[in-house]
Amino acid sequence: MVAFVAGPVIVSRFFAEPIYDVFLSWKVDSPPEAWREARDRNFRLNAVRGLGSGAAFVLFPAGLAVL
Repeated sequence: MVAFVAGPVIVSRFFAEPIYDVFLSWKVDSPPEAWREARDRNFRLNAVRGLGSGAAFVLFPAGLAVL
């Protein structure tokens, strides 16, 4: 349960969503100079969310099997 909450939910809410708001404020014709850094940060956060989801996917059934 902790892997699910810490991985995708908390990271999405407090880190990824503000980045999405920044992305949406950019003009398509003229992105800012530092857009690559923002893209890379977003990619790292997606990796954290993916690992958290994967861990939850593996650990939750494993925990049920132990019960």
